Amino acid sequence: GVTDACVFGVPDVRWGQRVAAAVVASVDTEDASILTGLLPQLAPFKTPRLLARLDRLPLGPTGKLDRRATASLALPLLRSVAGSPTSGSTR
Repeated sequence: GVTDACVFGVPDVRWGQRVAAAVVASVDTEDASILTGLLPQLAPFKTPRLLARLDRLPLGPTGKLDRRATASLALPLLRSVAGSPTSGSTR
């Protein structure tokens, strides 16, 4: 259900940074399903703990993903992903 994604770090007092992801996904795709799809492919420390849904990911003038613009758009929309590998701990 995910058609596009961008992963980036966000500041964290305890860990220095936390892994966050901005995704473009179908409406019926649940956040937990996105995470479940990643777990077999990524080490736990690489798995996003925060997720934001965007309608599209911004591109720069050359057509490449604009990572800074994506992070800026996603930052106010980030929410904890239920069932992440560190669920229950302070994130």
